[in-house]
Amino acid sequence: MHSKTELQEENIHCHHSITTSSSVSFDLHCHSFYEIYYLISGRVQYRVEGRLFLPEPNSLLLIPAKAFHGVQVESSEPYERYALHFLPEILPQEERNLLLRPFFSGKMHINLREPFRFRQYCDSLLQCQDIQGPLRQVAVRCRLEALLTQLSLVCGSSLSAQEPECAHWAGEILQYINDHLSEPLPLKEIADHFFISKNHLNRVFQSTTGTTVGNYIGFKRSALAQQLLLQGQSATEAALNAGFRDYSTFYRSYRRIFGYGPADTKEHLLHPAKLAQKKEVS
Repeated sequence: MHSKTELQEENIHCHHSITTSSSVSFDLHCHSFYEIYYLISGRVQYRVEGRLFLPEPNSLLLIPAKAFHGVQVESSEPYERYALHFLPEILPQEERNLLLRPFFSGKMHINLREPFRFRQYCDSLLQCQDIQGPLRQVAVRCRLEALLTQLSLVCGSSLSAQEPECAHWAGEILQYINDHLSEPLPLKEIADHFFISKNHLNRVFQSTTGTTVGNYIGFKRSALAQQLLLQGQSATEAALNAGFRDYSTFYRSYRRIFGYGPADTKEHLLHPAKLAQKKEVS
């Protein structure tokens, strides 16, 4: 069973969902949305850039744009959550860095010890469905800004962030890949850089992140290309600047990951419901 109440607007998708079916594996993906999850009930695991999170009820998970991540539902007991997905373009340029700061504070998983009223903030966004005309977009933006402002205050308080440690070397490999994403990254070169065999690198990398090195690079490059497309670059420019050596490889990877071609990026990202349809449990 799956029930959902949602708001679908340009650059933003907010929903309150209940799922009562488990999943056998992580639904891993990568895109240009910033995401916030608030867990109400259920047993789930989130994997984000090699880190494994086991959130408890009344906790938040913050996922920055272009992070490789996924969720696995561990039981059929109700998995109830609020989820907020938004593109940074919805925020005023002069306030963007300030309001997005919590996503880079290091407090990715936050157990709330003090009232945050996250549910009320999300409910106020969902109520924007009832507003007609140009005031609707104003209301959505203002209510999102209020939520992110409060989130910044929470992240700046004494609340603790509990993040399980990943293997030190795996973290270094992830950092190395992301630092050299636009350059050639053959598996042998990465393995040689860390003085391990290719097979051992792929085996341990997959156990840490849930995917192979090659698949991870493909996801990350496609997400980077998506961002460059939104910034106005042509598909050819975005492919080259994201590290793809030829356009056909870029096109196949992009379409496999996102379900649409580079030319349709803006249309799809301005309608987050199309993204949500690809991942019923997220």
